[in-house]
Order: sequence, then C-alpha cells, then structure tokens
Amino acid sequence: MWPVVFSSGEDLPPDFRATILNTVMYSDTATEADWDFLWSKYQKSTSEAEKTTMRYALGLIQDRNVLRKFCDFCLDPDKVRRSDALYVLGRAIPQTKLGREVAWEFMQDKWATISAGFADSLFGADAYISGVLSGFSDQDSLDDIEKFFKDRLESLASAKASYLSAIQSIKSNIAWLEKNEASVEDSVKDITLP
Repeated sequence: MWPVVFSSGEDLPPDFRATILNTVMYSDTATEADWDFLWSKYQKSTSEAEKTTMRYALGLIQDRNVLRKFCDFCLDPDKVRRSDALYVLGRAIPQTKLGREVAWEFMQDKWATISAGFADSLFGADAYISGVLSGFSDQDSLDDIEKFFKDRLESLASAKASYLSAIQSIKSNIAWLEKNEASVEDSVKDITLP
C-alpha cells in the first residue's frame, strides 16, 4: 500500500500527513510489509515532529505480532530513543483495543525490565501507566490489573498516582457501560453505513 502513497517521491502534505498515515496503518489491509516500510521511513527521518506522527501511525496496525515487535523495539535504544519508549508503549500502541491488549501483555511480561530501566522517567512512567491501563472497561481486566499490581505497588514509585487514577478510570468506564451500553446499542442498531 505504501508505494502508492509515496509513489510521487514527494513528501505527504503536512496538513494531511497524520490522517493519511493513520488511515493506511489502521486499515484492514495493512500488512507487516506496510508497517516495515513506514518503520524504515521513521528510522530515516530527521524531523522529530514527523517521527512522532509516524510512531502514532505505527501503533495503529491491527496485527498482534507486529505490535509486539514494536513493543520490543521500545526496549532497544538503537530502535526507539529511550526518551520516547514509554510514550510509544503508553500512547502510540494502546490507541486501539488490540493495541491496549498487547501493551498490557507486554507490561506484564517485561515489568521488571521496564520498572528498573525507566525508574528515573517520571513523566514517561505516568504516561505509560495511564495510557496502557485507563482504556479498559470490563471487570475481568480490572481484576487482572489489580491482581498484577497488588505486590508491585512499590515498584510504581512516582507513577503510583497514575495507577490509582487509571483504576478509577476503569471503574468509571465499567459504570458508564453498565448504565448506557443498551441504550447506545438500541440507538445505533438501525443505522446503515454506505
């Protein structure tokens, strides 16, 4: 898909760059080859603004294995700058339901490495914790998260407040769904998209 987008050899128009990149990466037809192509563009870019846009687009692919690869890249400073890693893990990857699931699995698998390696990243740790956890909206996820962190609260250090805030967000999400899910489903059941 990317060769069509980049075939003219010109840069994408800045006003539409994020929309184009996000649309292509989130589409059902985006493949690992598409992701790899955009990743190579990311690696070559010298513009931090462009790289930020690309990081968010890269996090939208709906392929569990590719998202996991992106998570792994965040622990390799030759691939993702250390200062960007927690933002990628906490903001770019968990933008979608699948991304949130992959980011949560990665957090559990690599918690010891992440908590030790990024202990001095005060704001990054907050963004990471809240970004990965806050979007969940079901009791099973809440139970899993609370169980995982039960014996790890001290390892959160300064991000403990973000964790507690994320727990409150999840509880609010659950309450909102319990109250409104049926009426929303009823309201949209007859809508037909072209």
